[in-house]
Amino acid sequence: MASTGTHDLQDLLNYDKVTAEQYGYDNLNEVIGRELSAVNAATTAALALFAADTTERQEGAPTGGNPRMVRIDPDYARSRTQRGMSAGKRGYPLHALEYAAGFTAMYLRQASVAEIARTTLNARLAYVGALRDGVMRAFFTPTNYTFQDYVTPDRMPVEVKALANGDGEVPPITAAGKRFTAGHNHYLAGPLTAENADRLVKEVAEHYEGNRIVVYVSADDEAAWRGLSGFLPYLPASIVAGQIQAQAVGTLDITQTDDRPIGVLPNGAVVHTKPWVPHGYALAINVNAPKPLRRRLHKNPAMQGLFLNAENIAAPLQAQAFTAFFGFGAAERWAAAVHYFGPNHASGYRAPEFSEWADDEGGDLA
Repeated sequence: MASTGTHDLQDLLNYDKVTAEQYGYDNLNEVIGRELSAVNAATTAALALFAADTTERQEGAPTGGNPRMVRIDPDYARSRTQRGMSAGKRGYPLHALEYAAGFTAMYLRQASVAEIARTTLNARLAYVGALRDGVMRAFFTPTNYTFQDYVTPDRMPVEVKALANGDGEVPPITAAGKRFTAGHNHYLAGPLTAENADRLVKEVAEHYEGNRIVVYVSADDEAAWRGLSGFLPYLPASIVAGQIQAQAVGTLDITQTDDRPIGVLPNGAVVHTKPWVPHGYALAINVNAPKPLRRRLHKNPAMQGLFLNAENIAAPLQAQAFTAFFGFGAAERWAAAVHYFGPNHASGYRAPEFSEWADDEGGDLA
């Protein structure tokens, strides 16, 4: 048998006549371990643009308040200490999710290495899909909610926030001195026009200095965004624009259709297609601001990311399931905004319909 030191799951798909016992449990576990480490690193890197990791169940909101310089007597007086007060709390859910594997001792004696590799690849696909769903829920759901923390022993309730949704929390004063009032709402609705696209970007940009705004849209809406007045497209490298044709400085990646920058709005925001953005929605994020989301992970480092969950730690390959603990909630509520331009947008913002994560009894988890 060839050396297994550099095998990955794609290599193992060719071993359809070799059982796990014949291949070697240690060898197989090493390959699967490398694959899980790779997918965990890749997903963390992909999320880093808009989500920071935390193991905390709850954090204080960014400090707000009304800081002011005060006039004093320079010889005798000292002003009262101004302490920044948190505007509220930020809670983050933690879900326990699994993809059943059933790698029992009897199964491993009979199953081919290729079958085990396919199961692992399916677990990886399910994990990435669950992360995508969690991100979508956190960004596009406009309501706050109470999450019952069923993973931790104390089962304490957690108050999870959406992006700025008019719930009364006042955004902090900006470095330029701009102040806001209660009722600030980043869930917008209306037709897809150049004016509304500009408004979406400004809803985020007005809270910060040194902005770099990216607008994420569905590939299904790419043509509509390209048709906006003033939109400057990226062109493929094989196309040279004429002297009187304006284009954005950048190259369109023709190898990607659902995950690529496609051009620039007149206000300088880059429009980027993303496969997890629903049709009829646009998400603006200030990538120079603090991350709008937090991904809560388990406090135990060995239970972070996707891992094989075996009853016998000494035999990790004999696992009943691939398991992951995570959840998303809004943290920097002002760093992102959503615009809905789908059917009936005149009636206001409408959240996408999400399929629920079902538990083993068929019930739904919030």
